[in-house]
Amino acid sequence: MYYMHLYFIRSLHTSDIILHFFESHKAQLFVISQIPNTDDGVRPIVERHQSKISHSLSQTYTLLSKISAKSISRLVRHTNLLSSLLFIPLPSQIVTMTQLSRAEETHFLQATIARMEAEVLRIRNKQALLSARLNELRSASSSLPPEILVVIFSEFCAEFRSPKMLENRYHYLQVICQVCSRWRRLVMATPSLWTYFVVEVPDRDWATTASLKLLRLHYSNASTMPLDITLRLGPGWSTPGVPYATQGFYTPVRDLIYLIFDRASARLGSFTVERGSYIPWQWISIISSFTTSVSNDIPISYPSLTSLNLGISNPWNGVDVLGRQLKLFYGTATVPSLRRWTSYHGFVLHVPLDNLTIVRFEQITPKQCLDILTQYPRLVEFHAAFLSEPPEGTEPPASECPVVILPALQSLTWCFGYHDWDMHFLTHFQLPALSTFYRIRDPRSRAFHDDVDDYLTADHLDQWKRFLVSQPKLRHLGLELNEGASEGLWRAPYAFDELHVWGGFIWGADDNDPTSTRNAFFNQLILDSASQDWNDRVPRVREIYLYEGWSNLLPHRVDVLLSGIESRWNPPEGWPRLECLALCKTSGWAHRTFSEGWSVEQLDRLQKLIREGFKLVIKPEVKE
Repeated sequence: MYYMHLYFIRSLHTSDIILHFFESHKAQLFVISQIPNTDDGVRPIVERHQSKISHSLSQTYTLLSKISAKSISRLVRHTNLLSSLLFIPLPSQIVTMTQLSRAEETHFLQATIARMEAEVLRIRNKQALLSARLNELRSASSSLPPEILVVIFSEFCAEFRSPKMLENRYHYLQVICQVCSRWRRLVMATPSLWTYFVVEVPDRDWATTASLKLLRLHYSNASTMPLDITLRLGPGWSTPGVPYATQGFYTPVRDLIYLIFDRASARLGSFTVERGSYIPWQWISIISSFTTSVSNDIPISYPSLTSLNLGISNPWNGVDVLGRQLKLFYGTATVPSLRRWTSYHGFVLHVPLDNLTIVRFEQITPKQCLDILTQYPRLVEFHAAFLSEPPEGTEPPASECPVVILPALQSLTWCFGYHDWDMHFLTHFQLPALSTFYRIRDPRSRAFHDDVDDYLTADHLDQWKRFLVSQPKLRHLGLELNEGASEGLWRAPYAFDELHVWGGFIWGADDNDPTSTRNAFFNQLILDSASQDWNDRVPRVREIYLYEGWSNLLPHRVDVLLSGIESRWNPPEGWPRLECLALCKTSGWAHRTFSEGWSVEQLDRLQKLIREGFKLVIKPEVKE
């Protein structure tokens, strides 16, 4: 180790000139003492101070030449002291030490370069391994031909129709395009991937500008193909909108509807409100203004429109006013390809609908239902729920009117509740192709008008049986059995593949009462030897679906249900075997297991049936 000492020399008892020199150069003067000899005989010195020390010494010699002899004599006496404190290397020594310092620095740099080159080599080797693995992962999709990739993309887009469904804030096609440039080119060059679009609307009056731009992008990339557009309404849609437009992120809903029904009317393939939501009635008025043509000079045509789903947010208020104000496809407007029409109110379409095949309605009168069935003989599906009270003074058609035959109707939902109109439907319509029939009864349709006794009269039940027997292709029957419903609704000497049972009033029934609707139904599932007429029981069925309160069984009623299943698992000769029981659980009972509270013996009986092949299905309730 080298010990370096910095001496700030205040006085050496020499001349004033020497003292002045040391005082003025104290920050530059380094005195090295006790420096050990090295092997090569060279004493190291700090290189950065060499030039400064040499310059200072030259100034010192110049000053010494000007002092007097007396002062020199005094200086000589201190020569030994100066020699012991100050080491002044020779020029040859300075060159040698400089070369040695540069050699050490070169050696250090060479070692650093070697170490960095080794690190670069290690990283490159790891990068090569990662690239090889990445190429293996890419090879599965990269080797697929474009036709197969398009099919995969189509399936993906059919499942994830919105960022919310994808649990991602980006559009589903944007997610695909971000994978690689090849996928992006393929998506942009495939119009069929851009034919479906979900419009996210935050409230009643405003839509986002981003959704409007994205819809334009869909129209552009879909080429000439029609678009299927679905509205998804946000939680605040039922309240007056906030003036977001000043922020630049929102635009009036009218601009969105204008693009759909006016600017791109020829490209509209379907317009739908997502199930479970309703369009604000103000929107219906805006749509009416764009779909109405009163002059042949400005024709409006929707040549590609095949499906229309319209509704209002509050069908109970202002129905008559809406009926007078709304004029959908009025005047010279044409909708030649419309096949599916869904409405939550009986909106009148002022155009011929010769190709109409599927109709779904809520809040229309029985007369409107009968008129639609009569006017559109090509109907394949007709669903009418929550019928409104017939206008005062309106009567069903006369009994002498001709019978209407609907040869194409396969699926029918009819909301019973008005006796005279129901009887006319049962007696004056023939449905030779009917395979699925749901009989429902909403209490709102008969509130304060009919009572249960009038609704389920003997002539009604008798005609109901005749109606069932007269349907040769009927295989799927759905019954809404509220508390107090007559057993005559399910008694029929007929065979069905599926029987669907639900009822909103079952929750309030006394489950210990053997005369309750549910207990009576379960009792008549049993085919025992004591029965006088098995045809007077639950019809021959292969599958039974129980909804709402019917699927939540109390333990003491499980024995009756199991006895019914066991008797139909091994039925009498000529009866089809009951193969499946489906318990469709409602959201309120989703946390409970179907066998909660069952005894060990009851579970053993069920397990025995399952081992023999009986099918028990537990699933969430999904009922059309």
